[in-house]
Amino acid sequence: MSKITMTIGHKYLHHRKIDLDGRPLEAERWIKCIGLTKNGALFQHEFEVFELESERLKTEIIQEFRGF
Repeated sequence: MSKITMTIGHKYLHHRKIDLDGRPLEAERWIKCIGLTKNGALFQHEFEVFELESERLKTEIIQEFRGF
């Protein structure tokens, strides 16, 4: 997904690769966009705040939460 289409306050599905006990796995979680930066966007998941750069946004953000 492109930084241009990001909306502050909206939730997005974050698909990423992680290592758990030395095993490579794929994980998904819902994250909330809390700001846009020069290089990407700031997100929050529970108490964790982190930045994803533009290149990672394109590969790791799958879809926007549409509601019920």
